Amino acid sequence: MKFGFCTTFDNYGLLDELGYDYIELAGRDVVEYEPSRLDEMAKTIREGRVKCCGFNSAVPASVPIVGEGASADKTREYAKRLCEVGAKLGIGAIGIGSPACRRLPYGYDVPLSNSQAAEFLSIFCDVAEAYGIRILWEHLNPTEANYGLSWNHGAELVRRVNKKNMALVCDLYHIDINRESLRDLEQDPSLIGHVHMAQLEGTARLGLLPSHEDRYEEFFAKLRSLHYDGIVSIEAFSGVPSEEAARSIGILKKLAQARD
Repeated sequence: MKFGFCTTFDNYGLLDELGYDYIELAGRDVVEYEPSRLDEMAKTIREGRVKCCGFNSAVPASVPIVGEGASADKTREYAKRLCEVGAKLGIGAIGIGSPACRRLPYGYDVPLSNSQAAEFLSIFCDVAEAYGIRILWEHLNPTEANYGLSWNHGAELVRRVNKKNMALVCDLYHIDINRESLRDLEQDPSLIGHVHMAQLEGTARLGLLPSHEDRYEEFFAKLRSLHYDGIVSIEAFSGVPSEEAARSIGILKKLAQARD
């Protein structure tokens, strides 16, 4: 497996020093950068060892996935902007989590929201295909949003959209908060397109912690049993990035060396 860390480009050198393979950038921020800054980033990535695997936090609240503000035209316009920037940085995937884009008012029509999500993802997939980019739907948890809160629901969406360049982000953080079973992943292992990990500690979303290594070992064993050999990224929104990245990479390398 290869390892990534979700952070700002200012930490590119740090990830290189720590031995990460990839940096994962917040798409909704990067898409707003000036062309000159993007050119500098692209040059650094092209010449450096650490590559940009893709975008997390990809969609701003102004481009709703579901709900009253959902718009095919707005989705298509934003998808083109984001994919153009992503292609410039050499990314392979765009993760669609973005909790602020999927908060429905009480009583909103569930079948309609499913249709809206499918249309959003279909548009994104069609636009991204021209750039060789995959679209990865990420299920969330009830503390962040109220739509798309399970792996199984995500699997249903992937099948409904039925695009070759669509899969799912398998996020242990959400799985554990939702108390979902890792056995759900066995239904169709081919749906695992990318992996995220983080650890809830109190109210903080940190990187990996030694006190939870048994759970991480169980997760890695499941991924190996399903023949997943892709990228595992740490998506820690709390703590000091340098500390979270350093502690997490040590645990990740240890997990990678372990065997069932």
